[in-house]
Formats: sequence, structure tokens, C-alpha cells
Amino acid sequence: MGLLCEGEPPEWHPAQQEIKDASKLAAKFCKDAGSDLARLAVQFSASTEGVATHLMGSNDSRIFRRNLEAILSTPTAHEVELSQQVQEKFFQKLSKREWEGVSEVEYWEEMRKIQAGKR
Repeated sequence: MGLLCEGEPPEWHPAQQEIKDASKLAAKFCKDAGSDLARLAVQFSASTEGVATHLMGSNDSRIFRRNLEAILSTPTAHEVELSQQVQEKFFQKLSKREWEGVSEVEYWEEMRKIQAGKR
């Protein structure tokens, strides 16, 4: 949903601001280290034991190919180390690491506001 990559997630993204801010800092950290947060996130997810399904989206074939390549390749030593650093520096300290429990009512209210602004 655009959170663990370069760029900004869509306005309607349900994550708390703390998660959005951490993701943005992590993406910059990875870029400065010569890597890509999206690639590390795909590799991490695909290598997590017990996860049978990995759902990802892409809005163009270039991103799809990059994600597929990330899944099919073995992470380099640099990527493994960087992934650990990203987790420790940006995500382990978060008060919440997911947006479960975000009120569905609040989410749809925000969606209506955004849509009203586009008309």
C-alpha cells in the first residue's frame, strides 16, 4: 500500500503517523546505504517462516519485476545486515507496528473527505 517504499503512501493509508514517519525515515536510510526498502521488505516477508501467503501490489510492470526479482534472489550480506539495522532503528521501537484496530468508521470517513476534495 505504498508504505515500505520510496515515495509517500496514499492519503487514505490507515497506518498511524508514527508508522508512516518511521517508514519514510527507513526508506531514506536504505537509499543512503545504496539499497531499497521495498526490496528488503519483500525479501523479509518472503523469508519469514510460517507465512504461506505474501500479498503485494504494483501499479506497473517495472515494480512487479523488481518485486519478483527480490523474491527469487538470495539477499546479499549487505541486505541482511541492512534489514536488521532497519528493523532495530525504525520499527522495533514503534508503539504499534500495524494498523489493526484502526476504526473502519474513521477509515471510510477519511476516504469520503478525500473523494469530496477531488470532485
